Amino acid sequence: VLIFQIPINRVNAIMAERTGLGDTGETYAVGPDFLFRNNSRFSEELGVRTTILDPKHKILAPHARMALNGESGTTNTVNYRGEPVLSSWSPMRISDADAADPVTWALLSEVTRAEVARPATTMFWFSAVLIAAATVVVAAAALMLARSLTRQADAITGMLGQVGIGMFDARADILTNDELGLVATSLNSMCDNTLSLIQSQDERERLEQAVASLKTQVSQI
Repeated sequence: VLIFQIPINRVNAIMAERTGLGDTGETYAVGPDFLFRNNSRFSEELGVRTTILDPKHKILAPHARMALNGESGTTNTVNYRGEPVLSSWSPMRISDADAADPVTWALLSEVTRAEVARPATTMFWFSAVLIAAATVVVAAAALMLARSLTRQADAITGMLGQVGIGMFDARADILTNDELGLVATSLNSMCDNTLSLIQSQDERERLEQAVASLKTQVSQI
């Protein structure tokens, strides 16, 4: 009879490695009798000092049986603590495959589904906040631009209205540096040049008619 022994604390130390398994992950081994071969990291929550060879904590999940039959895989399932988890399993050969009675353990690694989904949830909310912030910034910029355009257009319209009733010394305030600002500047220059050329009532009437037409066009803008 070939007897192989290994200190259980060494098995526990190996299985306690949780790199990449987050806060809720664990790795454990299950023997052909479906009992633990290392202590569960949740022994205290289970109300026991040890889960090794404790018949109350048999691992009856089908994927444990699959691992003992030499299969590997990953699936969403409910673990021995009743927690929804993402579970991966694979067989682990303990003795030589050529031995008369080879021993295989099922090796299982599990992480709760809530923790698996946490990065995606965090990314979703980060993206949502980023999109909302960008929308607010764009809307604020558009509102400021619209107000600026409206103020300049109102200034031009007011100036044209005053000229239309004979107040030829009216001028538009230059409030922007865009196309409407250039229009206001040009109109002011036009009025400066035209005022000195007006010599008759007919000329004034023709100018008032032209200003009225221009005022309509600016209002449409």
